[in-house]
Amino acid sequence: LLLTMFVSMTGAFSLSSSLKEIVKWLELLIVVLVGAQYIRTRRQIWTILIISCLAAISQAIYGYLQAFLDLGPQSFVRDASLRVYGTFDQPNPYAGYINMTLAITIALTLIGRDWRTRILAGITSLLLLEAEVLSQSRGGFIALTIAILFIVLLGMPRLRVLMGVGVIGALGVVAGYLAGVVPERLLTPILRILGLVHISFIKPSVQDFSTAERLAHWIAGINMFADHPFTGVGIGNYPDVYPQYYITIFINSLGHAHNYYINIAAETGLLGLVAFLLFVLTIFVAGGRAYGAINKRYKELKAQRAKPQAGLPAWEVRTLSKRLGLLTNDRALAVGLLAALLSVCVHNMVDDLYVHSMTLLFALLLIALIRLEGGMSNVGQNGG
Repeated sequence: LLLTMFVSMTGAFSLSSSLKEIVKWLELLIVVLVGAQYIRTRRQIWTILIISCLAAISQAIYGYLQAFLDLGPQSFVRDASLRVYGTFDQPNPYAGYINMTLAITIALTLIGRDWRTRILAGITSLLLLEAEVLSQSRGGFIALTIAILFIVLLGMPRLRVLMGVGVIGALGVVAGYLAGVVPERLLTPILRILGLVHISFIKPSVQDFSTAERLAHWIAGINMFADHPFTGVGIGNYPDVYPQYYITIFINSLGHAHNYYINIAAETGLLGLVAFLLFVLTIFVAGGRAYGAINKRYKELKAQRAKPQAGLPAWEVRTLSKRLGLLTNDRALAVGLLAALLSVCVHNMVDDLYVHSMTLLFALLLIALIRLEGGMSNVGQNGG
């Protein structure tokens, strides 16, 4: 991925913009390499989680203050209420940041083992969820919904049948709408809230302006890619080239295409897009492998715990129960970490979350997930 970024610089309009973006991804690489070297124990991983939760809670409290004191620009007011933005300057990356920790705490609340973990995670989830609501980020809501469905699907197997029925029902409603069986008036209000109907690029309404602006930036990015299909306009150069590609009234660039997949294609071409998709695929392959190892050990201990314990010494029974409890929490954490990484990938379909150093948190969560497998092996042997 970094190599394709360097290649894209051959046609870059601004080398300084390219270097700034490459430095950001080099930072991610350094964190991954250093983290893989030094983050090895279960205690270190859970310490990172606790620090991440405290940081997210501080941002949530800051968002509460912004809402209570009405601290924000008029452009952030929607439906007479201020969209909170924390220290991120924009509500959407703020919501994306909150989701990265919220997905983990929701997983711990739903499928964690001991009451202390679940209660603390539940309280944290409520605090972060309220901040997410106050951000009024539609991209954040969609990403969080997908993350929760993923947590239920992976971590709560007994509900998979119910989820399957729900998905089939939802697809049936969509099919009925497209076939004209479901009256348009029933779904139009929902589609309008999501910004999917009645969009004007010439005279957008106040409610639809942000959606029209985002679509205009998508179109500009697609046109950049069409004109520079192989190496793009240069990594980090989307805002520099945007004045040549804007449409209708959206003259000013927002800094990126508001869709990272379109953005990376526009800036690095087909080579960069393929490399980025492989990068994302590798993340989930590595994360899925780590989760699979944890889940396998969890099932083994659970089956062992279910066997009659009459012939075992009391201390061995207690040790087995302790190991199972630790592994249950580690499994919940692994599910939450995967959901957090997934929320970023989903949210990036309507925004760019590789901003405000969130790439570093992304790297830390990835390392925590991969290293959780190694910390888990100690739990299986001696209780952690």
